[in-house]
Amino acid sequence: RWTNDTWRSTLHRVVNPPADAGSEARRMSVVYFHTPNYDTEVTCFDTILVKGITPKYQPITAGAHHKEKIARNNSVSKI
Repeated sequence: RWTNDTWRSTLHRVVNPPADAGSEARRMSVVYFHTPNYDTEVTCFDTILVKGITPKYQPITAGAHHKEKIARNNSVSKI
């Protein structure tokens, strides 16, 4: 939202090693998550819009955006 999809977030995935990998195989995950304060407005940076590009998303607070993502994830049918 801040970059109008110029920079996209990478999905975080962790996969267990195959069962036949032996005792030396280990699952490893190194992550860094950053979340703005709940009431921080998330809107497209002005520097992105200088090029005459219109925002793809309406402004939203970080808290409301987080709630939307959780609701969207919970609404997906589990296979």
